[in-house]
Amino acid sequence: VDLSQWVRIRDVGPEPTIAAAAVVTATETLMKKRGTPLQLSIKQLYDRAKKHDELSGQGTWLTAVVYVAEQFGIPVECEQEPIGEKKETGRRKNHPSVEANQFVHPRFFRLRSLEEIPPQLRLGRPIVVGCKVYDYWVEAPSGEISAPDADKNPTGMMAITIVGHNPDRGS
Repeated sequence: VDLSQWVRIRDVGPEPTIAAAAVVTATETLMKKRGTPLQLSIKQLYDRAKKHDELSGQGTWLTAVVYVAEQFGIPVECEQEPIGEKKETGRRKNHPSVEANQFVHPRFFRLRSLEEIPPQLRLGRPIVVGCKVYDYWVEAPSGEISAPDADKNPTGMMAITIVGHNPDRGS
């Protein structure tokens, strides 16, 4: 199963928007596969999730992002005006898609086991996963990472979008 042909890969750089990027990637992939491609706003989804997560500092919980996406929707991104562009007053311009009320309201379903991932992918549904991150992941030259040793401590959390499964390779 391989949904990668419908994936738009974006680099969020130093922005703390990883959970929002995973949710937007999954939603855009599903929409594009179904023939209704739209570009959605990672930044706007992240900003809305920050209002609900009760965390100080940067970053947000994946659960907060999913909640906001389902309850309030993900705004459509406007290519004509960058989200971070500022008015002369120093305030961020309102996102045109927000003013036009163009939102996508995805539905998410919690999977109970890893065995449920391949059937969902076969149905064309990308999977959003929250997982612990380990230092040695940065040093995976082929991009493949192994399961962590029991004595390794995680260095943080990450959200990723799973868009493929190859049972012959165990991945």
